[in-house]
Order: sequence, then C-alpha cells, then structure tokens
Amino acid sequence: PRAETHSGVLLLLELNAFKDFNQHHGFQRGDELIAHTGRALAEVWGTRLALRARLGGATFALALENLNFDEAHRLAVSACAHLELALTEQGDLPELSFNCGGCHFEGDKPGLSTLLAGADMALIQARNLGANGCRVLRVEGDARNERGSQYWKQEISHALEDDRIALYIQPVLPIGGGTALQQEVMGGIIDERGEPIAAAQFLPMAVRHDLVERFDRKVVERLTRYLAGEGAPEMQYALNISARSIQNAAFVTWIGEILGQ
Repeated sequence: PRAETHSGVLLLLELNAFKDFNQHHGFQRGDELIAHTGRALAEVWGTRLALRARLGGATFALALENLNFDEAHRLAVSACAHLELALTEQGDLPELSFNCGGCHFEGDKPGLSTLLAGADMALIQARNLGANGCRVLRVEGDARNERGSQYWKQEISHALEDDRIALYIQPVLPIGGGTALQQEVMGGIIDERGEPIAAAQFLPMAVRHDLVERFDRKVVERLTRYLAGEGAPEMQYALNISARSIQNAAFVTWIGEILGQ
C-alpha cells in the first residue's frame, strides 16, 4: 500500500544506438532485442514485487519500494549484469551498449515527475562513465530540483524555433601575451526571459533528443550573419561544433557550402 512506502528507487535503462541497430539488422531483429532485454530485466530481483515497464524505443524502467540506497545501488548493478549477459548471449556485444540511471528516495514520497527527472539526470551522468555505466542519485539535493528530459526537449526546440541563439566570442592569445591568434566562438541559447542557459544544462539534453545538429546549424548561421555585418574583426575564427554533427556527412557538406559562400 502506498501509505506504507517509506523509500524506493526508479531505474531507467537505455540501449545505446538502437536506431542504428534497427537500420543495420532490420526491425525484426530489433524487436527480438527488445524482447530479450525485457526478459532479462524481468529476472532482476524476481522474488520482490517490482514494476517493470518499457517506456518506449529502447528505454526501460524498473521500480521497487522499501529499500535503502545501498540496496538500490545493488539493484542497478544487478540489472546491468543481467542485461549485459543477455546481450552477450545474443552476440550483440560489443556492437551495442547500454546505461543505467536511478533515483532513490527515503522519507517524503516525491512525485513521479521528480523521480523521472532524477533518474534521467543519473542516466546522463552514467553515459559520461562510458559504455554500460551505472549511476544512482539520491532524490535530495542533487536530483529533487532537476528539470526533466521532456522539459529540456521543449525548451531547446522552442529556442531553436524562435532563433534564441547567442554567440560567445573570446580571443585566443599566445603564451606571454601579444596579438590574438584567433577568436574562439561558442554557441548558447537564451530562455524566454532573456537569460542565458548554461551549456552544461542544455547540451546533454540536446544530444539526448537529437537536437544538437539543429543547434549547431543555428550557431553557424548566426556566426555567418555576424561576420557579414559591420564591426566583426577580420581575423580567424574557431567555432566549437559537436562531434555528432561533424560525423554527419550531410552536415559537413552543408558547412562546405557555407564556407564556399
């Protein structure tokens, strides 16, 4: 009963590069992979009452009540181990990898949106640990006030649609001082109140929701408008662009056309 719940954890497990896997192997093989993943997670702590669900795509959720933080972390490690074994048995490693992020609470029961936001933030941190990385956060402090994945998807999308793009330009100087070697350019977005949003907040979500190339295109367009106007110093500019965008042949072709103009 909900009244007897004093703690719990929500885990998110996500297969990486699942879209590429589908395109390379076909949707039938992709469906088989999803089924194998679901069966593997169904075996995690099978003796305890748990909620197991597929949230869509290649993202799964696993939730348990009344366990402390150490038990929640062991649950996450166990889920990763079961999933890694399942992928190995199917011959899908090392082609596929996954990550696991969890949000644990104790005491006051948070809302579902808070747990999802915390688990999603943990999932992002888990990706920074590398393939098959796992991270569990406590809902207090570092996760309770985090905004969720869907919030950032909408925030970034609206900023791109409204062209709320900012350029931050700083000179790169030689050691010991002297004339600037070049101008380093970084892109950012502005919220609806006109305040800049830290890159550490929106860039991981832009990558997660496949918005980073749209962002990079907007930054390039803004820079070319700046260079075409009055007041831009005539010197070399170095623009920070996502590795994901550079790996896209269409984006590289587009950059070549921009430079040609």
